[in-house]
Amino acid sequence: MNLVITKIDEKRIRNNIHVDRHYGVWYFTDNDSGLRGFVAIHRKYKNKPSIGGTRFFPYKSEKDALNDALRLSRAMSYKCAVSGLPYGGGKAVLIGNPHNLKSKALLKSYAHVIGHLNGIFYTGEDVGIEKGDVQFMLHHANFFVGKKGQADDPSPCAAKSVFDLIVVSAEKEMPSRKLSEISVAIKGLGKVGADLAERLLKCGVKVVGADVDAKVVARMKKKFPQMRFVSPTVISGQMVDIYAPCALGNEFTKKSIKIIKAKIICGSANNQLESSEIATMLKKQGILFVPDYLANAGGLINVADELHTRGYNKKRVAKNISNLKSTFNTLYDTSKKERKSMYAIAEQITAKKVNC
Repeated sequence: MNLVITKIDEKRIRNNIHVDRHYGVWYFTDNDSGLRGFVAIHRKYKNKPSIGGTRFFPYKSEKDALNDALRLSRAMSYKCAVSGLPYGGGKAVLIGNPHNLKSKALLKSYAHVIGHLNGIFYTGEDVGIEKGDVQFMLHHANFFVGKKGQADDPSPCAAKSVFDLIVVSAEKEMPSRKLSEISVAIKGLGKVGADLAERLLKCGVKVVGADVDAKVVARMKKKFPQMRFVSPTVISGQMVDIYAPCALGNEFTKKSIKIIKAKIICGSANNQLESSEIATMLKKQGILFVPDYLANAGGLINVADELHTRGYNKKRVAKNISNLKSTFNTLYDTSKKERKSMYAIAEQITAKKVNC
């Protein structure tokens, strides 16, 4: 192991547009295993640790990886705040293709990075990191969440919160229609997207799906023959009631929103908006955008419960996920009253908690 961990001088990233008074950013490399990446901690909440997943992705450059870590860590702070969790937000990103680069040596080295931070940051699954990886790294550092027999895989809980808010948003925007009379397009049929599709199909919802992985699509076609499938390049423009982005972020730009025909956007992908002004533009198009850090908060609620002083409790997790519906109603009603996007209201209310 040839591990080097360096805390980045604040002056070096001060002018980065994604820096939001971050608590700290660390860069790490291990030439022996090929490990390379960043940990970004956005906020510390009192004496509590910060929390957020680890993403393993083939970024085009270190700059792209750093930008993603900065944006995602901020989103985690807002997700904690909107969920009522007493933690700050953080995120780790590993650079490279996990299918080619991921090894026990690399995971062990990364576990030492998390151990080096000594409990100020807890992390777990995200894109490219699976529950088996988490269980392995727990042998080398204690600061991982998603333990077997406790929170385990956060995906079902993330899918549950997205499903709940799809139902609530449909009730608000289409009160005269039954759930079985609506249609939903899902982009990204990984663990969360596939789980969401199954929940919707059980309620009689018409589901259109898309994924970049042909093997995933083939598996879903076999399991759910009632689903319709299209290319990922056209999924966002489908004539459906609700669009659920469950892949990667930065999907919605000034150009891409022009083809959206759905009246509601509610999905699990993080950082879906290229910028906050996109939410206002969506509202002007008559589209309700459910803030992603509210919709997908179920996964965080689940794994964060392992940090509770009384230990993990499945009933408490279920209750806290259910409470997101009440939060949705508050944000929705306030947005109608103030004639602002729901995202703007969420940012306004949640920012006070994050910056207190």
